[in-house]
Amino acid sequence: MTERLGRALFRPDAFHGMMERTVPFPPIQRKRVWNSSRPSHSATAYTGTAPNPSPQTSCTRSSRQAESVALYPEIAVRWHIAWEGATVTRALRGQIGISRVLNAPHYLIALSKERPGYMEHLGFRMEQLILAATQAGLGTCWLGRALNEASVRPLVPDIAAGEHIVALTPLGYADGSQTARIVEGILRWGANGVEEQKPLPEIASHYIWTVPWTGEDGDMTRVLEQVQRAPSWCNTQPWHFVVDERWVIATVDHPPRRGNVREGKAYYRLDGGIAMCHFHLAVRARGWQGTWMVPEEAEIKMLRDRYATPETHDVLGIYPVQRT
Repeated sequence: MTERLGRALFRPDAFHGMMERTVPFPPIQRKRVWNSSRPSHSATAYTGTAPNPSPQTSCTRSSRQAESVALYPEIAVRWHIAWEGATVTRALRGQIGISRVLNAPHYLIALSKERPGYMEHLGFRMEQLILAATQAGLGTCWLGRALNEASVRPLVPDIAAGEHIVALTPLGYADGSQTARIVEGILRWGANGVEEQKPLPEIASHYIWTVPWTGEDGDMTRVLEQVQRAPSWCNTQPWHFVVDERWVIATVDHPPRRGNVREGKAYYRLDGGIAMCHFHLAVRARGWQGTWMVPEEAEIKMLRDRYATPETHDVLGIYPVQRT
């Protein structure tokens, strides 16, 4: 990729040769992502009623490699459903940001082996599953950064050597009763340090890092609005996207803040993977073509020099966009 990237930085026609790894788009996510008109809402209160088999089957089916897009196809993600939600809730008791989940009938637990790129890959894959669960009528809530992995490992059978529990989500029907809304409001009010959603000029640049996004390109603005709505720990939104004529660069802020690294896991990269998922699905929903490509070290330096990307941010991927 290095030679092609170097040519494409100076030759617009070289861009088209980078489209060879485009991955088929799974129809289940298209409507849910592009038609999202409000920020995503994490459900922390549930009815306690187990989901019907059909939405449960739909959710788990969408997590399979064949039906979801992979950021790193060679990295496996294992999904374990804990059917007894109360058991998981007890194991999580006392963990800040997790023990506030009420009456979840099930939990879905995501595991992966530690290797380069595994955190953003898991975020990219699991967000597709969460969007599919939402489309199937289920409530979800990303849980990870506050997770004490040792408390959950006994609940997952046959954990392989080197395999880690990275994140989990409750699965069930969200409780929409007035009482549940009041309790959720109190819990959210008491959450420390939840940040406001950042405006687009703070999470995206045009042509070069130092030029904030101003919205002249209306179609790309609609895509970036889906990135803006992506969930992240305490809504920190650590990502920043640089939009060029031919591609988009995804980066994440890596200096320590708000527990963005826990038990050796870089959760800011997981958040970056979630944002990359929203970008990819929004692009495909517009009928455009493209796929995330992972740059090598030499390419990252080339991108930093070309787009003035600061050292405080990790470069996660480059996305050639072919508009149709």
